[in-house]
Amino acid sequence: MPYVAAEDAAAGGHNQAAGMGPHAAGATMPAAGASAPPPAPKPLMPLFMPPARGFSAGFSLQLSAADPLDTVHYTLDGSLPTASSPVYGAPLAIEKTTLVRARVTRGTQLGAVVNQAYVALGADAKTFDSNLPVLVIHRQGGAAPDAYSREYVPALLLQFEPGKARTKLDGPATYSSRLGIKVRGRSTRNQPKPSYTLELWGDTDDDAPYGLLGMPADGDWVLYAPYTFDRALLRNAFIYELSNRIGRYAPRTRFCEVFVVTGSDALTRASYVGVYSLTERISRGPQRVPIQKLSTSQITEPTITGGYIVQIDAPDELDEAFQAAGTTFVYVQPKADDIVPEQTEYIESYLDSWQRAISATDGKDAMTGKPYTELMDSAAFIDHHILNMLAKNPDAFELSSYMYKDRGGALFAGPIWDFDISMGGHDAWGDRTLDPTHWGPGSSDSNFGRAHYGELFEHSEFTAAYWARWKALLAGHFNSAEFHTLIESMKASLAEAEARNRARWPEAGPRNDSYDDEVEFLEQWLDQRLTWLKANVGTLP
Repeated sequence: MPYVAAEDAAAGGHNQAAGMGPHAAGATMPAAGASAPPPAPKPLMPLFMPPARGFSAGFSLQLSAADPLDTVHYTLDGSLPTASSPVYGAPLAIEKTTLVRARVTRGTQLGAVVNQAYVALGADAKTFDSNLPVLVIHRQGGAAPDAYSREYVPALLLQFEPGKARTKLDGPATYSSRLGIKVRGRSTRNQPKPSYTLELWGDTDDDAPYGLLGMPADGDWVLYAPYTFDRALLRNAFIYELSNRIGRYAPRTRFCEVFVVTGSDALTRASYVGVYSLTERISRGPQRVPIQKLSTSQITEPTITGGYIVQIDAPDELDEAFQAAGTTFVYVQPKADDIVPEQTEYIESYLDSWQRAISATDGKDAMTGKPYTELMDSAAFIDHHILNMLAKNPDAFELSSYMYKDRGGALFAGPIWDFDISMGGHDAWGDRTLDPTHWGPGSSDSNFGRAHYGELFEHSEFTAAYWARWKALLAGHFNSAEFHTLIESMKASLAEAEARNRARWPEAGPRNDSYDDEVEFLEQWLDQRLTWLKANVGTLP
């Protein structure tokens, strides 16, 4: 839950905001002889003064209620406050990192819980500042998350933003929350700078949606860690933004610097872990993947027909994978633990029907008579292929490849995900994208036959639409000027923090120890890629 701003807390109780008294201009006066309506009840909401913040010296925290007749209950040990919890009566001394949880009671009414986090700063962190937002993750003495655990571990999250000046830790946070955190990734899970999955928690360990760093509200987020693969720090952000510009949703991103505090109380510069990209996790939502929620009780048509998100990936022993359409899929939503047998059978049967249709000479499923053009959104599959081909993504269509299906709708490809070793990135498996020519990894053209695209390109109408889309994009958003402008704007925001990131992770520094050179290489790679594409679009390899 968002904090109550300090200025709102100062104006609490029965004080009226300036200019809004009963005689303010535009106020409606009761008719002569009529009784005034009763005043609206005050909200059952605790007020904090000051709200969440970083601090270098102990301070007194004041709690209050909007109605002074209400009672404020609080806890300092992380437990959920109840009507039996301590009653606030005097300012609380905050000397160390503390999660303060409070709620208001009015008779038998119990208000919502409000959480505010206060993080203690070491002497060297007091002066830290940045042009970027900063996220602080504090384990309150706990260890770093286990790289191979699938379980979330609890932590505190504080968000600091620059506003009209620079971001500082010794001052108010713009948001704080309880948090579940775990390490994510497959090939990157063990790297010194890990990526994380974040789940914002509310009263209990359940999702509490919030719009981190100005993005649409949700409870599920990814902190992506650019490390040795993407030393420009921006490949994912660039291609995701490009996808959104051509009309295909991809996760929104925001660059930030991150501190992860483990095993201690005070945040110091030793807790600094570098530049990250806060990224929307691929999940269901009106501002994310636009599908309806599928409950376990929805086991007949039409409700059973959606929504689903599935992923083509290399599952590990903990993944609940399934086979359909000649491919191994992993459940995303509903999760494997939440999907029921009838829904499993439905989505597997749908994917099998789609596979039969695209494999048939006439493009129809021989068992149902349905054409592939009704079973899938061809335009989405075309754009998904094109974005992967533009970036020469070596994992295209075989790893981190998503599909989704809404209720009553067709199968869509996307959103795109995980492009850190594309576009000439530093590839630990043999420089598969260093050469900006050819359609596939290295000097191969295999990407036209990967996954289900081999069958799709056998259909002339799909192939014609594919090349037409390429030509439209090359005459539109796919041009050097737009690419350079976008990359340069990202570079400008990252340049200062990149130096700190490089100092923290020198083994992942840019080529020639120059961020300018690293970004220039990416821009030149894209220029050469566009030149090659313009000469080769229109003919299947």
